[in-house]
Amino acid sequence: MFTNRNGNPIQQASCFSFIKSVCTKALGENPKRKFNNHILRHAHITLLAELNVPIKATLAQVGHVQESTALRIYSHISKKMKDETAEKLDKIII
Repeated sequence: MFTNRNGNPIQQASCFSFIKSVCTKALGENPKRKFNNHILRHAHITLLAELNVPIKATLAQVGHVQESTALRIYSHISKKMKDETAEKLDKIII
């Protein structure tokens, strides 16, 4: 999944430990949340959604085949998306 400067694979345990430490520093301790490599994938897909990247392009980027699977797992709405939607609705003049 990840390689070092020499192109050699990083051991899975080392990778998980690094990801956990970075996420904990950035987001704080949270006993309800498990920080692992999947959180990076989830964050990536959320960022693509916030950037309004078409679902087909997102699926290609992350290797999903079925839209229904990706939408079921990743179809939450981020705060940024809620704020942008509210801003657009506020601009409508009736």
